[in-house]
Amino acid sequence: MSDNKANFNEAINLIKKSAESRSYDIWIPSLKRDVKFKPLNTLHHKKFVKILIDTSMFNTALNLHVYDIIKQTCIDETVVVDDLDIFDRLAVCYAMRQHNFKKKYLIALDDKEEREISFATLLAKFKKGYKRMDPDCITEGEISINVSLPTLKREREFDNYIFNKHLVSFDKNNTEQINQIFTDLMLFGTIQYIDSIKVGDVLIDIDSMRTDQKVEILGNFDSILTAKISNYIKKCNDLRTELCSIDVLNGKDEPQTVEISIDSSFFVDE
Repeated sequence: MSDNKANFNEAINLIKKSAESRSYDIWIPSLKRDVKFKPLNTLHHKKFVKILIDTSMFNTALNLHVYDIIKQTCIDETVVVDDLDIFDRLAVCYAMRQHNFKKKYLIALDDKEEREISFATLLAKFKKGYKRMDPDCITEGEISINVSLPTLKREREFDNYIFNKHLVSFDKNNTEQINQIFTDLMLFGTIQYIDSIKVGDVLIDIDSMRTDQKVEILGNFDSILTAKISNYIKKCNDLRTELCSIDVLNGKDEPQTVEISIDSSFFVDE
């Protein structure tokens, strides 16, 4: 029997090293290649449960946790997590659910019957025939706005703002607070898609502004310009729905399309 003993720090490092030996590949759409990830640990799972209990109505805390998990479990040091986009996050979430949970993922259909979802089928959609949402330039008069699919860095900035403003002291029974959160989610969510703003020859340094300042800039756009931005966001959402949907047969053997949403219950085995 070996007499080798490890202290606390050594034990943590040994356990982390062991996790790396059980890594698995996840296809990252924007990079067009596989990236290795470590398995989720017990602390990751416990926080998923806490998020479900505390803030089940909103995905803000979930998004922040998933961001941290991607940072902590991505083994490939060449990957800049902040530069990945929100569709990359979807692919990572589906793959993590497939690799880290033994229980089958079931979804209720219109006829109330449950069907098992194949994550392999979903993940194949991110790899085969996947066309990334192209950036666009929106113009109205002298104003031109470059928009694109949000990066994880930009999404995290937005989620942190919402979380610190509303969810630190969230009350599920406070209707006024819930309504304000939904309003802010709609308004602030638009900011994530804006890369740059130019008025004539003047470039507005939006990256240097606080989130609330960015929102005030957005609030001064006219309705036509805002509608054009919303149209781009709708195209992104339509593509997301297509990627996240799968056809299953109901109890009558009729095909039904269902969207596999990633909410606070997605990573919790009941």
